[in-house]
Amino acid sequence: MSMFEKDVVINKAVTLFNAGLLKKSLKETLSAKKKYPDEPFIYNLLGVLYSQIGSFEDSIKNYSKAIKLDPKYFEAYNNMGVAYTNWKKIDKAISYFDRAIQISPLYAEAYNNKGNALKEKREYELAIETYEKSIHLNQNYIDALSNLAMVYDILGNFTKAQKYFNRALLLDPSNTSLLYNLANCLFNSEGYKQAIEVCKKIIKLDASFYYAYNRLGLCYIQLELEIEAKEFFEKSIKINPNYVEGLTNYGFILQKLRNYSLASYQFEKALKIDPNSDEAFVNLSRAYFDQGRLSKAIEVAKSGLLVKQTNIPLLKNLIAALLFLNRFDEASVECKKILSIENKDPNTINLMGTILEKQGLYDQAKKHFLRALELDKNFALAKINIATLYQLEGNIEKANKIYADIVNEQSDNPEILYRRSALAFKLEHFKEGWRYYEYRWKVSPQNTVIWPIQDKPLWTGERADRVVLWREQGIGDDIIFLSLVPEVSQICSRLSVYVDPRLQELCKRAMPEINLISDEKTLKREKCDYHLPI
Repeated sequence: MSMFEKDVVINKAVTLFNAGLLKKSLKETLSAKKKYPDEPFIYNLLGVLYSQIGSFEDSIKNYSKAIKLDPKYFEAYNNMGVAYTNWKKIDKAISYFDRAIQISPLYAEAYNNKGNALKEKREYELAIETYEKSIHLNQNYIDALSNLAMVYDILGNFTKAQKYFNRALLLDPSNTSLLYNLANCLFNSEGYKQAIEVCKKIIKLDASFYYAYNRLGLCYIQLELEIEAKEFFEKSIKINPNYVEGLTNYGFILQKLRNYSLASYQFEKALKIDPNSDEAFVNLSRAYFDQGRLSKAIEVAKSGLLVKQTNIPLLKNLIAALLFLNRFDEASVECKKILSIENKDPNTINLMGTILEKQGLYDQAKKHFLRALELDKNFALAKINIATLYQLEGNIEKANKIYADIVNEQSDNPEILYRRSALAFKLEHFKEGWRYYEYRWKVSPQNTVIWPIQDKPLWTGERADRVVLWREQGIGDDIIFLSLVPEVSQICSRLSVYVDPRLQELCKRAMPEINLISDEKTLKREKCDYHLPI
């Protein structure tokens, strides 16, 4: 066949490749190889095609054949390096990029690809040097400009990162991938409002770009606009129902909005799509924990740890559930696993101290709390735990002093204020104790409770038309606090009370003027101006 006929055959295969028709292109290229077994370009094209479909061994074999036929074929060396990079054999990849550069010192693409390999190795300074060489050879090389920007983003040099992203965008203002990387950089630098503007620009260019909707959701979370965040996560997974990160983030915001059952459903879907998703396991176990489904939380955590034994957030979720069930020995075993990985983490050391305290091993617990404070002198929770030990030992004066110091340091920390309530009651400082006790709603596990009445203010003792009181604790607490109900009825026109069903008949006889609510469904429908947990 003539050179013209060979070009026609090769061009047909290349056209199919450029159109994304990889299988058809592969078929044509294999056919061309039979006709022209000594043509290096054909083997190079086969290498590219096999690399695209993830068949790296076949890819390498064909690049090697191309190089054997033409030892100066620098493009084949470069492509071989790309295949090895994708195959995660980074050192081999770099050696082939170096060979391509040796043959063709002005080959900007090889420098860019070598930079990518160095970035994979986390050799960021060398990657920067290599990208800069690529850009020096080709000032308008968008990929190299973008890759350089991403390395600066990783290193936290957001000013330089944005400079190179913007430089690339001057060359291609409608490049949605570039815009998305810029939005990520702005997000990482806490420029959430600017990131939102960039994401909205992406959506104008391509309304199906679901990553941008997801990033918008993350920005709105940071701005504490949960409803807006939820809407954008919903749009993201509507476009791509199998987008694991979108499902996970949607579940997270639902969890934050206390819709735990729907949140769990999203995490379950994410795990069906990606059974190895560490984040989905962590979030699903937490969602079950927040629902009070502790056995299920433990089951999910243990399943996730089979996938990755060193998943520390998942280990902490498992420990939290075990502690709630008073399974202290098991919690201790899991905590020691974390300490074998992070033996200088104050949070984990403090957690071990908490477990030892629950086991009644106060001296060992105190050593752990003090060790946590050595590592972080401002660690308020460790200080609280030491105060609790003093309280258990009967050393009220020392406990009180620690609490006073912590409150002065962190007067708005709900955990500190709530924990201090127990000490205030012990000292018979009841007014102070009840004031601090109200912070229980802001700490675990009460901060996950869904109140039966959502859209009305809490009653604070003012005169009112309609007030609803609802049970928060067990029957014993109901009996204690019901003695105060007649006083409440004197300062409101209509008082409704939801108590344990076993007390209903007794309350009807003792307080016939009170509207007694029999179940939670009725409670949620009850009209009121104010409400308050009993």
